[in-house]
Amino acid sequence: MRLSSIGNPSKVIYSSLYVISDSESGEIVMTFDSIDEVSFKASSNVTSYPTEKGISVVDYKYDNPDTLDVIGIISRASFIGNRYGQDVSAKAETVEKTRTELEHYKSGIYELDIQTKAALRQGYTLASYEIPENIDNYSQFEVTMRFVQVKSLSSYNPVSDSDSDTVSLGEVQVKEQQ
Repeated sequence: MRLSSIGNPSKVIYSSLYVISDSESGEIVMTFDSIDEVSFKASSNVTSYPTEKGISVVDYKYDNPDTLDVIGIISRASFIGNRYGQDVSAKAETVEKTRTELEHYKSGIYELDIQTKAALRQGYTLASYEIPENIDNYSQFEVTMRFVQVKSLSSYNPVSDSDSDTVSLGEVQVKEQQ
């Protein structure tokens, strides 16, 4: 379904069911009327060391946790609820429940699954959130959330069998290049 943003009628929002659920139990912990924007970032760090010839030689590369930035929107009950016959108190409760859940899930490492239009992102934790209140979003509850992929050593596959005994220590031997 294609909708126009209430705060900015020229901006198009694609509406669907957008949910954030607990990875372990599958319980839905937050829902949004729409996701305005999603940004996915994957990166790696490359380590190097200087040589006597004045150049740096790359000796290892490791993945950083992926990050996912999401802007979730819940329409405000006072405007949308009355206009479309929705229960005003139910919308207000959804906004307050979302605020409570955001604070809860920010406080610890809880693995969450995030459903967006493009994909289901599994095994992320809420790193931060921001609730902007300005003239552009006066008719909606908007929250910008940053999720970081949860990586654990138990899911790590070593480069070679010789690394197996060091995995639990967080150490990995550098794979030598020939």
